[in-house]
Amino acid sequence: MISIKLKNKKENIEKIFWDWFYKYHLKEFLEILSNDVVLQNLIFGHEGKYLIWENDIYKYKKNDYAVLKKFFFSSPEEHFKYCKKMKKKNMKINNDSETFFYHRYENFRKTQIPKIIEILGIHTCPYCNRNFIDVYYDKKSTKPNKFNGDIDHYFPKSKYSYLALCLYNLIPSCKTCNHEKADLDKINFQPFHPYMDDDSTYRFKTDFDLESEITDFDYLYGLSEKFNIKISDYLGGNKANSIEESISTFHLDDKYKNMTLFAKNIIRKAYIYNNDYLKDFISQCKNILTKEEVIKILFDYDGENFLDKPLSKFKSDLMKEFDVI
Repeated sequence: MISIKLKNKKENIEKIFWDWFYKYHLKEFLEILSNDVVLQNLIFGHEGKYLIWENDIYKYKKNDYAVLKKFFFSSPEEHFKYCKKMKKKNMKINNDSETFFYHRYENFRKTQIPKIIEILGIHTCPYCNRNFIDVYYDKKSTKPNKFNGDIDHYFPKSKYSYLALCLYNLIPSCKTCNHEKADLDKINFQPFHPYMDDDSTYRFKTDFDLESEITDFDYLYGLSEKFNIKISDYLGGNKANSIEESISTFHLDDKYKNMTLFAKNIIRKAYIYNNDYLKDFISQCKNILTKEEVIKILFDYDGENFLDKPLSKFKSDLMKEFDVI
C-alpha cells in the first residue's frame, strides 16, 4: 500500500493523456456525448449546461474543453461522488458511450500507459510493494511502449464504464494484485487508493511469536526467525477500514509473514551497526561520508521513495523500529 506521489508530475501525465485524446478521439467523443443525456448530466451537472457549452463549441467555434479535462482528470474523491450519484438516481450511460470508453481505454493502455508509468517513476506495485512493474522499449522505438504489469481500474470498468478513461481511476499494479482485487464494488468496499491515501498511516512491525512456548529474545538481535510480522494501523482514524480491506484483499499478512529472513538480516545489521558504531565510523572517515550515506551503503536504503524497489516500505519501517533512521 504505497502512495503515488504526483508532485511535479501531474501536469506531464495529464498532457500525455490530453494530447492523445484531443488528436485521435475528441471528435468521436463529442458525437457520443451529444447523444447521451446521462453522460451530459454526469460531466456537466445538468443537461442545460451541456447545451450552452455545445452551442459555444459549434456555433462560436470556441475550443474550451476545460470541463472535459475536469472530468477525465477528476480526483478519486470525485469518482466516489460520481458513482453514488449514478447509483442513487439509477442512471446508466448508453451502449455507444460504454463501447467508446472500453475501446479507447484499450488503445490508451497500449500506447500511452508505459509513458505515464515512466514519468511517475513506478517500478513496483503500489498495492503490495513486492512485485516489479517494468517498462520496456522495443528496438524500433525511443519511447517506452511496453510494460509487464497491469492497470487496475479502482472502480472496475465492468460496473463503472464512465470512469474507464478517468486518469486517476487507473492504478498501475502487478498482475497478481489486479487479479486478487478483481471487480469488487468500490462504493461499499474501499481498499487503499494510491492516488488518494497516505502510506504513512500504517506501518510494518515485528512482535514476539505468542504461539511459541518459549519467548525468543534472540530475534531482537537478528539471530532468530521466530517472530511475527504485522501490519499496524497506528494512526487510526477513518482510514483504518481501508487498510484492513487492503490487507484482506491482497493477502498482505500472508505475503509478508514469510519475510522473516529478510527482516532478520535488517535487524542484525541494525544491532551491529548501531548509532554508536556509525558515529565512530564517520569520525574515523574524517566526515567524508554523512550518516545518511553510510546507512544507504550498509542497508541499501534510498529514502522513502517506496515505489523504486520491492519491499522498500517494509524495510523503512523496520529500520525505524530498530532505531536506524
